[in-house]
Amino acid sequence: MKRAFQSVLSFLLVMSMAVCLCACSDGIGNKEPALKIAILTSPESQTPEEYRRAAEIAQEYKYAEIFTCADSRVASSGVSDVYTKAVALAEDKSVGAIIFARANRYTKAAAEAAKAKNPKLLVVCTAPEEDVEKLGTVADMVLTVDTQRDAAMMVEHAKEQGAQVFIFYSPGRHQSTLSVREAREAAEAKCAELGMEYKFVNCYDTLQSLGLNGAKQFIREDISRQMKNYDGKKLAVFSTEQTVQPELVELALEKGFILAGTGFPSPYEGYASALNINLGKNWDSKGKLLREIKSSLKDRGAQKGQFVVWNELTGVSMLNSAFEYARAVLCGDTPNMAKIVEANFSNNIKLSDKLVKNCWFVYAEDYYEL
Repeated sequence: MKRAFQSVLSFLLVMSMAVCLCACSDGIGNKEPALKIAILTSPESQTPEEYRRAAEIAQEYKYAEIFTCADSRVASSGVSDVYTKAVALAEDKSVGAIIFARANRYTKAAAEAAKAKNPKLLVVCTAPEEDVEKLGTVADMVLTVDTQRDAAMMVEHAKEQGAQVFIFYSPGRHQSTLSVREAREAAEAKCAELGMEYKFVNCYDTLQSLGLNGAKQFIREDISRQMKNYDGKKLAVFSTEQTVQPELVELALEKGFILAGTGFPSPYEGYASALNINLGKNWDSKGKLLREIKSSLKDRGAQKGQFVVWNELTGVSMLNSAFEYARAVLCGDTPNMAKIVEANFSNNIKLSDKLVKNCWFVYAEDYYEL
């Protein structure tokens, strides 16, 4: 009888373990948490990569949902949409994590309010517009670009292509953030090292009275001024302002300066819009997108090395990493960010050793020349 009881007990223990394991498996080798993961994104027109990938994740996993917030580039009065949605999600006890995909300027306040409502809520952010130092005191994990390394690489590449002047555009709102401050300092230092002239321009902010059109108008007029001021010198240009990236692509084709990089290092940032490239259902085919961009630029007279970009759909890779991180934490695991980055980014993208509380940084070892 005792042996029979032990056999039954062993069977029950095995079955109990199996049930526990099944509770954290979705049948395709991935973990399935008991609580939901909410993904907050901007509209497709603002961040196409994050919006489309978030929609796919919501379809693929029953415990994931996408919520679209208003365009943060447009000035608005009252409580921000991302704040309202984050607080509402925090009040939903079925939600265990919120991912702010390409976290906009309202994220820190939204995350603080959400955490106040639900202290156990996991907050994960990708590519924040706000200061990572401040956001890292609220969020559980922030994944972004090592702008210090990236800016230095931009200058080096521009120098190799014959640039004599490096022009750095950024609105005042961006300049108070660690990422932009470090990028400015790194670009200026590298210019001094390589014997290039560095020029900083405080550009128009989309939150000012003329909005998006004002930012585009400013960059067109100022580029023309700089071309006249530096007549005969080869210019390289970079801007942290997302709105003007398509304008910079078009202006570089028109005026011949080097587009040193884009505010967010992905081929979807400026290139796809400026060149009217739409891959439809194949939107996430990195190889096809880069080929289409390269072909279009060549057809319009682009010079070798004039345009560069990361060989990565960076928004997609960051969101995939954030989702994997959130899922692991909600399942009781301790995520290894080095392994997560290695699994979700191409071999050219590495995890930086930069240290900021709760923040992880990635960088590219080299640019992809378009």
